[in-house]
Amino acid sequence: MMMTRRDAGAIAATSLVMFFHGASLVSAQTVGAASSFAIVGGSAVSANGTGSIVTGDVGVSPGTAITGFPAAASTVPPYSTHINDGLAIGAQAATLTLYNQLAAAGPATPILPQLNGQVLGPGIYSTGAADLAGGGVLTLTGGGLYIFQIASTLVANTTSTVSLLAGASACNVFWQVTSAATLNGTNFAGNVVAQAAVTMGTGDTLLGRALTTSLGAVTLSGTNNVGGCSSPSGVPPPRANACALTAPDLFIAKTHVNPFVVGANGTYSIALGNNGLTSTGPITVTDTLPATVAFVSAAGTGWTCTAAGQVVTCTTASNLPGVITMTVIPGVNAAPSVTNNASVSGGGDCDVTNNAATDVAAVATAVPTLPPWGLSVLGALLASAGFVALRRRATV
Repeated sequence: MMMTRRDAGAIAATSLVMFFHGASLVSAQTVGAASSFAIVGGSAVSANGTGSIVTGDVGVSPGTAITGFPAAASTVPPYSTHINDGLAIGAQAATLTLYNQLAAAGPATPILPQLNGQVLGPGIYSTGAADLAGGGVLTLTGGGLYIFQIASTLVANTTSTVSLLAGASACNVFWQVTSAATLNGTNFAGNVVAQAAVTMGTGDTLLGRALTTSLGAVTLSGTNNVGGCSSPSGVPPPRANACALTAPDLFIAKTHVNPFVVGANGTYSIALGNNGLTSTGPITVTDTLPATVAFVSAAGTGWTCTAAGQVVTCTTASNLPGVITMTVIPGVNAAPSVTNNASVSGGGDCDVTNNAATDVAAVATAVPTLPPWGLSVLGALLASAGFVALRRRATV
């Protein structure tokens, strides 16, 4: 019997449903449409105090309240805030899906609710009201997926830490919290997915994400650092390294604003961020332009930039995040493309593997232009040609 298009479509649709149904638990560690977000709130997102930095998008949905940005907290470019827009709605839906997948994962190994002193490898764990004692340490060791199913609240007390060893990555750690998460410890690691709330204490760092479902709220208390796992479309995510829990971890991203044209100004945007603790000491960005590109200018708030030949150097005391805008002029030999590299150093950085960025910009040759009288003559010639063509058709 011949298969019709309708039959083929039905089989394909059924196969797709079966694929996603069978893969749901396997894919529980993915965040889908929330991948660019470091914070997603349901009812509200609030930044209190001052000096908090979020490396990732910040969104709220279905609520419409994001307060404290940019006065009390800022997002590292190219990330921004999203109030119940398409991206925030998608991120909220992805958060709910992730929450349900994490809650359904199993079988889970029961662990004691007091997390202090426990040393755990990759796996799925369950407990009641989880608590990490003040000054306590939870150690996660080994590369792989960690899922913690918390049946009540999650509390990380003052000066507590989560230690990542032997390849353990914060981006592969997931906390499914049935109630609220309160993170008062010096450092916490992982994607915290809670129903009621995620609240961070003053000066505390979350290497990962703070996500709540539709009724939950996310609150920062001041000088918080959140992020390390988010990735904008087309940009590799900053590596979430264990060293970022105890030291600064600088990273750099570089893009060109529009396609370049020979002989015309072109613009690069260089974004700098920090996944870890507050940077210490001067930070330097170095960009060695190719010989086919001429330097025009470079500037950024809080940055001092100079050029010596093709080498552009920008420095700042320690204030990240930051953006440097650099203007160049591609020469006649720059087409069809130009590759440019930039790097960041200093600031007490603990990991150099994310300190360089490369951008490839297409370069078009200049398009000839006509003076006004030339355009008038050209228009007249085209009109005449069109009239002649119409007369020929009429006589056929």
